[in-house]
Amino acid sequence: MTDEKNPVKEKENNLGIIDRAIRAIIALTMVYLFWTGHLKGYDGLSIRILGVYLIITAFSGISPIYKLMGIRTCKKKEKE
Repeated sequence: MTDEKNPVKEKENNLGIIDRAIRAIIALTMVYLFWTGHLKGYDGLSIRILGVYLIITAFSGISPIYKLMGIRTCKKKEKE
């Protein structure tokens, strides 16, 4: 919602609730595998980076990759 007093545009979510839940579960599994020592070295580093991305997108509801590809897994909000 933009107006003259607040020109900042609200970001639109493009992740549905199921997509967000799946991302959170996968991220928690990655954290578990890393902390238990199953993944080390470059594998552990790549899993950490991917896990951080998944956690951020799951909690924010916005995926930059989905936005670039034009994918939406949530319903559009109707404007009033």
